[in-house]
Amino acid sequence: MDFLIQQIIEKLQNLPETAIKALSVINLPNDAMPKIQAIAENDAKEYNRKIAQAIVKKIL
Repeated sequence: MDFLIQQIIEKLQNLPETAIKALSVINLPNDAMPKIQAIAENDAKEYNRKIAQAIVKKIL
């Protein structure tokens, strides 16, 4: 999980989108949620924001 979150933060090629899609189907620890929330609110890519928003909605 930490690896996937790091890929989103580093924004390397298409890895952030793939990583956030993977995170959307697994149970995330509570400490990952601030990072997912930040992506949902601030990521430059709309598709990453939408996936992160879906994760947040699912958790809440």
